[in-house]
Amino acid sequence: MSKSCDLLSAAENAPPGAPIRQVNSRTEIFISLFSMNYCINAALLSSYNQVWKDAMSELSNLLSEELPPEPPPPQRDRVVFFQRLATLYVRYVQVFRRLEEAHNMLVHPQKRRLILLLLKGVMGRVLELKYEMVEKEFSEYHYVDDILHALKLTPVKLVQQGLLKRAKNFRMQDFLGDYNYLGTTLRQNDIEPMPSLLDVRQVLSLYGILPLGASEVHEKAPLIKSILLVGPAGVGKSMLVHAICQETGATLFDLSPYTIAGKYPGKPGLAMMLHMVFKVARLLQPSVIWIGDAEKMFYKKVPKEEEQLEPRRLKKDFPKCLKLIKPEDRVLIIGTTKSPQNSDIKGMCKLYGKIILIPRPDYGSRYILWEKLIKKQGGKITNALDLTSLTKVTDGYTPGHMVQVISSVVTKDRINDLTKQPLTADDFIVPLAKFEPVLQKDEEAIKNWYAKTPLGKRRIKAAAEKEEALLKAKDAKNKKKK
Repeated sequence: MSKSCDLLSAAENAPPGAPIRQVNSRTEIFISLFSMNYCINAALLSSYNQVWKDAMSELSNLLSEELPPEPPPPQRDRVVFFQRLATLYVRYVQVFRRLEEAHNMLVHPQKRRLILLLLKGVMGRVLELKYEMVEKEFSEYHYVDDILHALKLTPVKLVQQGLLKRAKNFRMQDFLGDYNYLGTTLRQNDIEPMPSLLDVRQVLSLYGILPLGASEVHEKAPLIKSILLVGPAGVGKSMLVHAICQETGATLFDLSPYTIAGKYPGKPGLAMMLHMVFKVARLLQPSVIWIGDAEKMFYKKVPKEEEQLEPRRLKKDFPKCLKLIKPEDRVLIIGTTKSPQNSDIKGMCKLYGKIILIPRPDYGSRYILWEKLIKKQGGKITNALDLTSLTKVTDGYTPGHMVQVISSVVTKDRINDLTKQPLTADDFIVPLAKFEPVLQKDEEAIKNWYAKTPLGKRRIKAAAEKEEALLKAKDAKNKKKK
């Protein structure tokens, strides 16, 4: 029997409080190796210094836990004992991978040999723990989902396949825009205004960030399982997905058609992929499952050039998985689309509980975008730059267009030359000509599509009933006069 097995046997038979010896020869050799190799830290190159430090820090913590100054009390609970073994096993495997990475980054043969000795010591401890786990659970296979969750580790396969991603460093405050100051006036005149960019930010904070970020809010608020962001290319749909993940610390899964194309083929593969994604999403909650180009899942007719993509492969099974999300699960589905009119609206509305329109920026939003994005890039706003005129002539251009143009104009050389040659509106007009603006008819097409959604239909019905009531009141008034 190995050390931990002996410990458990002794614990089961020993009287309470009886001391148990915990040091074996392998551990003593391991400590010697650790002490010998720790001194090379100062000589390591900066490129792998952080990897080495992380490995040494975790290794030091592990040794302190395994060899405390005072022997721990006997552990009689087999489940708790196995949990400790499995946790140590996972943590030692992590250390091994970090040391292996540091070893592969080195060229100096003597230093490589020293790290190799340490690797062998860690691997020996991993094998010891594996043997003990088999002895205690009577199985060669072990399930450590709870440990992976506690240590915030992720399944490697999902990462390798590109389905589990690191969210980009965007914040909600980076989604710039202005309020719609005429919204109330337009509605009083029976004109439904497009939301402003700040309206979008506020709604997504309520529907996405608060429920995902705070478990108390999630428990009390109405359950929102899915949101669809609809708007032209470049308005910031993808940015908002990443911002929600950053603000809430959510794990990001990407099930966009181009991401899953050619992966997990066939019905069994698809079932396994969805099972893994939703299981891991619940384990690592809060989680966001993102579906870019969401209209492709519900194509009315698949274009010939996209047939190999199999864009509709999730159409049947994914809505079923939505039922797996329970009220206690902080998992949110977010779809993004620029052309919802190409999809089956019934299927889209059934999958997505909330549909949020994101418009092209209005005058106020464009002014703020030009001003803040130019300053963020390092440019200066002077009297030579007529922001008012620039804002007027760029109607239809999106924040994505503006970012690309500003990046091409406000370069390092241009910043150094700003005192002699300040920025002007003409500097940005010429590069903008390379892009196609979002036309009014394109935005109207999206608005017409939205009018066919359940909420859009209810609004049209309410407006019709209001108009009918006004006509009846007018007729009644005319009859009284007669």
